[in-house]
Amino acid sequence: MKNTTTLLSLSVLILGAYSFTKLGVSDNIVKKAYKGSHLEARNSGGAIAGKTGAPGEGNCTDCHVGTANTNSQLNQLVMTVKGTTDVVTEYEPGQTYTLGLAISGTSTKKGFQATARTVSDNLTAGDLAAVTGSTARITQAQKQFINHASGTTSLSNFAFDWTAPDAGAGDVRFYVSSNHTNGDGNTSGDEIHLSQFTFSENTSSASIAEAQAWEFSVYPNPTSDELILKGEELTQYDEVMILDLSGKVVLKSLLSGKKQDLIRLSELADGTYHLRISGKTMADVVKTIQVRH
Repeated sequence: MKNTTTLLSLSVLILGAYSFTKLGVSDNIVKKAYKGSHLEARNSGGAIAGKTGAPGEGNCTDCHVGTANTNSQLNQLVMTVKGTTDVVTEYEPGQTYTLGLAISGTSTKKGFQATARTVSDNLTAGDLAAVTGSTARITQAQKQFINHASGTTSLSNFAFDWTAPDAGAGDVRFYVSSNHTNGDGNTSGDEIHLSQFTFSENTSSASIAEAQAWEFSVYPNPTSDELILKGEELTQYDEVMILDLSGKVVLKSLLSGKKQDLIRLSELADGTYHLRISGKTMADVVKTIQVRH
């Protein structure tokens, strides 16, 4: 019986090889088709750990053929205090935030992996948490990563939560590697975009919770030429900055020290910006504004 089974197995293998040869299908094509379908099924739910482009790690090009585009502007990461729309550019130790990742581009299918590391020693910074229906969390040793969730590759906007580390961690950098696929199920023809976003630790005497309690009027919003800032606590701030979505400062102005100030925006292009009000000993207040000429 054993010899009969062995001969039957060999016959099936020989017949299969003969059939592929007669059909003109090479071994390389068969392997490539299998590899492509296998990777498509696996990466539809995110890459394996360590593909963010962080120091000492690879990126999506480890599995997808192509050149990584560094310092890409197609990935934009915005941090808000969890449960609010308050955009912040610094973190308060122990505070929980929601990170919104917008991936632009013409690709109909996109995926990503992100991680948070301390700038000083490249260690895991804080704790990452997935948002149901958007992202998934994976770990490797002591490192944490956020991937796009399975079935979300048609999306362009993703979200995940992050609880900041304890005091003294210093600057924290988020590394993002996004894959813009052509959807053919193979590893070639995709575009990889790498980006970094750095958030400093808030060491000022005022806490973010206190800053959120202060009310500032910012109007009109959207605006075309001028923006009015008004509030009792405005006298405690001395500078306002306008930043684009990449974090670049496009306008900076000193405040008058009064309860109301006027900011002229006529030189800015149409778009979405972050308005950041700063004081020497006060926590920054950040609001999102729209400019439409």
